[in-house]
Amino acid sequence: MSEQVHIQDSTVAYGQIFKHLTRSGFAVLKNRGGVSLDQGISRARKVQSDSVLPKTVDVVVIGAGNIGSLTALTLVERGLKVVLCEKGSVAGESSGRSLGYIESLFSDRVKLEMVARAKVLWKDIDQRVQGPTGYVKTGSVTGFLSEEGLAAAEDWVNTVKDIEGIDGYIMTKTELKEKSYHWKEDFVGGLHQPSDACAEPQHFASSVAEAFRAKGGQLFQNCAVGEILTQAGKVIGVATELGEIKCHSVVLAGGAWTPYLAKSLGLDLPQFMAFASIARVGSSAIDLNRFEMNQKFPLISAESDIAVRYSSQNSVDICAPAVRLPITVNMLKNMPKLMQALVAMQGQFSPVFDINTLKFEYKNMHSYKANGLAPLQKYRVLVPEVFTPPLNDAIQRYTDYTADHQRTLQESWAGFLTTTPDHLPYLSQVDSISGLFIGSGFYNGLTVAPAAAEALADLVMQRTPKIDLALFRFNRFMNGSPIIFRP
Repeated sequence: MSEQVHIQDSTVAYGQIFKHLTRSGFAVLKNRGGVSLDQGISRARKVQSDSVLPKTVDVVVIGAGNIGSLTALTLVERGLKVVLCEKGSVAGESSGRSLGYIESLFSDRVKLEMVARAKVLWKDIDQRVQGPTGYVKTGSVTGFLSEEGLAAAEDWVNTVKDIEGIDGYIMTKTELKEKSYHWKEDFVGGLHQPSDACAEPQHFASSVAEAFRAKGGQLFQNCAVGEILTQAGKVIGVATELGEIKCHSVVLAGGAWTPYLAKSLGLDLPQFMAFASIARVGSSAIDLNRFEMNQKFPLISAESDIAVRYSSQNSVDICAPAVRLPITVNMLKNMPKLMQALVAMQGQFSPVFDINTLKFEYKNMHSYKANGLAPLQKYRVLVPEVFTPPLNDAIQRYTDYTADHQRTLQESWAGFLTTTPDHLPYLSQVDSISGLFIGSGFYNGLTVAPAAAEALADLVMQRTPKIDLALFRFNRFMNGSPIIFRP
């Protein structure tokens, strides 16, 4: 159970915040590194853009990551005329830089309806997209070093086992060894979730965008949206760097940039970004290709901070869950609202103060309205730096646990994770601006992308979504209701 923190007075709030940060061992000032931002290169497969901007469409989707691309595809499949605008390239930022897990480990019950719906939709994704997605229903394996950790996993399984589509069960030490390829770590037991899966972030959104174009949608990359145009409280179009497009609906799925785009309309969306690093390791010692693809379970060692996904060509993607949390203007502004999240996730996040990152965020993102298109054009693909110390440790642990002493580092990268004060996404229409819809703050965006996109399309078309969206409304932090953190 996460610690409840109730804050009313701002002076008291920041005093409590400092106390909790220092008491929790957060290295806010000393443990620097891993939080700088700069222009980078997309890891995702390149997709062709359209060339002639239309004057009028039904819907403009802003952001061609997993959520935006799938929402655009869903809408065009339903017969609407849709444009997908991306300031850089498809899946250039967080969507193309994730580990590739489709899982729901230790998720709160209120999230699992969306996860279960997404898993149903994932099953048909290759047939629907007709392109490489890397989707494989592998199942996932999580190992625990302590009886306490295993007991917590069993408690979680017991609380969610009645939810359709959620199928985790506890494994014995012997069963775990069979499913983890005799991983050389002294696990006391584990958790197997057969319905979990993997997809390839370098291909998934790219294939979705190609399917979107093949079905009549129009994609414009290097086409930043500088303004969402409104009149009398209604969306009437967007102003892009290539020209204006008239439309009656806009879906804002801009990832880390969403709060700043929303701010230009006077909307406050508390959201913060964190950075995670991943390494791809090749091996000549372990022939991963001898396994059938559906037997390559992603492995999480829950108490030694390492997560592994077996990928193609004898390579392994390794993540050290030492997530860096840069202290930004947006974070400071919403600190009282974020307090409960910071306390609840103190084992996962390391807040880091860096004056250069703070200045960068304020100049290029926080002041987006004043700067207009400039930061979006300058930073087509904005990426965080790789935080190497824990990543190197994770690679070493992988070497020790597998006796794979011939591994070679092929590449390393970092990407964004976004979340909100209650750790739930925004999946909502905006009541004050007719025709505006928001999909953002998805900490596990790849996992829930099909269900989230379906729900956004339902909202746009005024259909009843198949999942309950009440807790995901965008204005939930504005009415003074208690903030309940949802792991």
